[in-house]
Amino acid sequence: MFKPRICSWIGLLPLFMLSLPVQAELRCVANTVDIEPFFSAATAEDKQQVEQAINSSVNLVPFGLSASDWKVHRGDLVVEGNIESNQKLIVLGNLTVKGNISTFSLSNPWVILGNVTATNIVTDSPLLITGSINASGLVFIDSYYDNPSTIKGSINARGIFINDIIAPVVASSTNSEFMVRASDKNDTENVKKALMIINPDAYYWGLINDEDALKEIFKRSNIRMAGNVCNQMKKEALFR
Repeated sequence: MFKPRICSWIGLLPLFMLSLPVQAELRCVANTVDIEPFFSAATAEDKQQVEQAINSSVNLVPFGLSASDWKVHRGDLVVEGNIESNQKLIVLGNLTVKGNISTFSLSNPWVILGNVTATNIVTDSPLLITGSINASGLVFIDSYYDNPSTIKGSINARGIFINDIIAPVVASSTNSEFMVRASDKNDTENVKKALMIINPDAYYWGLINDEDALKEIFKRSNIRMAGNVCNQMKKEALFR
């Protein structure tokens, strides 16, 4: 489940804050491919392979690898279409999705021993990726308490949103037209860049030149923007 997020004008913020229940699911894609057949129950050997690949470079304790509900795909996985999931998933290889990726469970991480490639990626699940993220559109990554998201490679996308208010999101490098970090409330320059190329309906923001007003909207709204981004992802209308 996810923390409610809504972006809006300051005057409309209370209304939008009431529009999503605390326990609402953040589901961002339509016409999804059923990925259940690609996965099976993870074995002790699968989890040991994860531990060996990570080699103590990331604290795996919060990911709860000992839990019995992990599912695994062994080898590279290519999916022809959009996917979404609220399960604990391991891919022992590269994950290539010819569409959008949406995850919507803060308590169920994804572990990918390779690269992740997709059109747009919006994750409410903690991520552990040993390779890079490659997206032609938008990447939105969350991080939550004891489950910080870690991308050991780079994040490459047209735009990047990082929700690192509660816990850090770690990546070796980023390559994008803009990157907005929720923790950096003074970075109005990247917010302006985002506003110039993101569909306004994904923000419920207008183009603002007033620095103080921009900072105030960003401070109140950035970590609540994902719901609107999801709606635009479903319409395939994230960008202008």
